[in-house]
Amino acid sequence: MNKTVIKAIENRNLLKFTYHEHYRLVEPHRYGRFKNGNENLLAYQTEGTGENPEIPGWKMFKVAEIENLNVLDMKFTSKRPGYEFGKTDMELIYAEVF
Repeated sequence: MNKTVIKAIENRNLLKFTYHEHYRLVEPHRYGRFKNGNENLLAYQTEGTGENPEIPGWKMFKVAEIENLNVLDMKFTSKRPGYEFGKTDMELIYAEVF
């Protein structure tokens, strides 16, 4: 369990990190564990690059593959459109935006 990610969700801080060699700036919305054991972060990517060119947009990240994780002082104020509280395939939710 990554306490840095949990704290960022609780405080609505933006996260900046590298994922699969791509820079990401995201608004973290949900962090939890799937039945297969993978811990994933559901986030709205606002800036950066990636394999999927749809930015801004919703992305799911395997937390174990996140590198250079930084919590920014910048905050987001509300949930992004399309986000549904509690609706997930995750077996266990560690933190979630209300």
